[in-house]
Formats: sequence, structure tokens, C-alpha cells
Amino acid sequence: DNARAYNNLGSLWLGQDKLPEAERCFRTAVKLQPGYPSANYNLGIVLTRTQRPAEAVPFFLTAINVEETFVDARVNAGIALTRIGRPADAVTQYEAALRLQPDSPDIHYNLGLALGQLGRSNDAIREYEAALRLDPKLAQAQADLAALRAGQGDLQAAARGYLEAIRLQPGLAAAHLGLGDLLVQANRFPEAIEEYRKVLQADAGDVHARFNLANALLVTGHLDEAIAEYERILQTNPNEPGV
Repeated sequence: DNARAYNNLGSLWLGQDKLPEAERCFRTAVKLQPGYPSANYNLGIVLTRTQRPAEAVPFFLTAINVEETFVDARVNAGIALTRIGRPADAVTQYEAALRLQPDSPDIHYNLGLALGQLGRSNDAIREYEAALRLDPKLAQAQADLAALRAGQGDLQAAARGYLEAIRLQPGLAAAHLGLGDLLVQANRFPEAIEEYRKVLQADAGDVHARFNLANALLVTGHLDEAIAEYERILQTNPNEPGV
């Protein structure tokens, strides 16, 4: 039928990364057949990829309402809901997805992220650990788990986690940043400086890393370098109170 034809054409455009063309096709398919799960899902994917998660959510939810076992729709609904500040609703979608696909490390990981946003650290730790049991090579999960361990005061476990994340994915900014913060707490400023520099190699716009780098340079007597880093922050964040 016409709705299926438009959905198939949109999928071809999506596969070629032609997002405006894909969006037009999926919107036409949904208009022709509002309850078409695949077209609603695909339109949600395009909207998410074009940084419109709030617009994507209703289409994912429509797909789920029609097809309750649509795992990918639940997962992507959870991702979009988390991005727009609705982690509790995201948890609902991830938990439903896990009942359908309990051995998915990615779903456990995403659930951990949403739980962490809700301040449910112990539950988030449980999900990160589950993800890592299923896939020990998930570097970002290692880093996020380490951050929660640090927040609970278990600094040794946090340091081990950050180091393992870096071993798995050298240059992972979140792991270098967290490790740098731990080194500052231990008054190991020269080593912390190296970690912050590695973060900035990966993401020059990371204000947290640059601010902490400047502070560490100041403490170690590198005044000119510290001032240069503070000034770089002010170029893009002129109202940064800490600077």
C-alpha cells in the first residue's frame, strides 16, 4: 500500500543519511496510516538524529502502543525521554524492554544512566554491573560506574574503574576527567594535569576539564599557564563565576 511504499522509500533515504528526504517520506506514511508502527518508529529515529527528541517521543510511543513488544522503539523512547529530562518515564520503557530482552547490555546500560539521573545510585550501579557482565568491553559503562563509586566515597574502586575504561578505550574523555579529579583529591596534581590535558585533546570545549586544569596549574605554580586556561574559558563562557 502507499504507506508501506513511503516507509520503504524513507528507509532507503535514511540508509543514505538523507534525513530531510527520509522525514518527508515517514511523515507521509504516518499521515496515510497513523498507527503504522514501523513508520512511527522511523520518524522518531530521524527526529532524534536531528536533535529533536521531544518531537520524537510521541512517535515512539505510538509505535509501542500498537506493538507492545517493539523493543527498539522502547529503547529509543527511553533515550529521547532521558535527553528531555524525563528519566522516570525512560526507566519505565527500559524496564519493559528488559523484560523482553533481558540479556541486552545496552539496555542495562541505558537504564543505569536514567537511574543515575534520578539519584538512584545503587540501582544504577546494579545495572552498570549487569551490562558489564554481559559485555566487559563497555568502556563508557566502566567510566560511569566509576563515577558512581567515587560519589559514594569508594575512591579505590573508582580509580580501578577509570583505569579499566581507559585500557578499553584510550582517550575516553569521561574516564580521564574522572581520574584527574581523583588525582586532585589525592594531591597528585602533576598527574591530574596530564589527565585533564588528555580530556581536552578529545574535547577542547570541556569547561570542567579546562577549569580543573587551570586550578591544578595554579596550585603547582604554573601561573602563566593557569591564566591562559582561565582566559580560554572566558572566551566562550564570559560569565563563568568560578573563573
